Amino acid sequence: MKKILFTILTIMMTILVLVSCGKKEKDENRVESETCDFYFTLPENSTWEQTYSDGMLSVSKLNDISKANITGFSFDHGITDTIPTSKDYWSLHYKPQLESTFGKVEVEKVADISLGGQKHAHAMYTVTIGEETFDCETVLILYGNKVYTLTLTQGAKTQENEQFYKDYSEEFAEIAQTFTIN
Repeated sequence: MKKILFTILTIMMTILVLVSCGKKEKDENRVESETCDFYFTLPENSTWEQTYSDGMLSVSKLNDISKANITGFSFDHGITDTIPTSKDYWSLHYKPQLESTFGKVEVEKVADISLGGQKHAHAMYTVTIGEETFDCETVLILYGNKVYTLTLTQGAKTQENEQFYKDYSEEFAEIAQTFTIN
């Protein structure tokens, strides 16, 4: 009886060790949610804090004067004809929607960004809402029947915040390189 019990315990311990070895440790810098089919990763020692994760992912610089945030979300593009490039989608669909929603949108430039060996659109622009102007960058990815966006929004540099202002464009570029569709 002792041999049988010892054999069963040995088998159970072996299974537990094998199962625990197969588990991945959770990446503390990965921003993800069960409701999103994508994720992105924050740089090491990042001070971004995840602030939303239901249907979209958002991180913010809560103690920063510009109230900077990065938000990722996806939606069906609804196009049944030929799917345009990301840059064309920006011009034909996304920018007009921003203008319809916010009013004044001034585009600085729309460039190519390479993610996972594929070209996508990277738009740099400002949005003015009332008296407030926000510096924004959006990476726009068309994949399958969806549009994926990753957007940096931060207040514009003004005389009032000039000495405290920090531009997060470089961090955003680093984060954008980690954007992954599951």
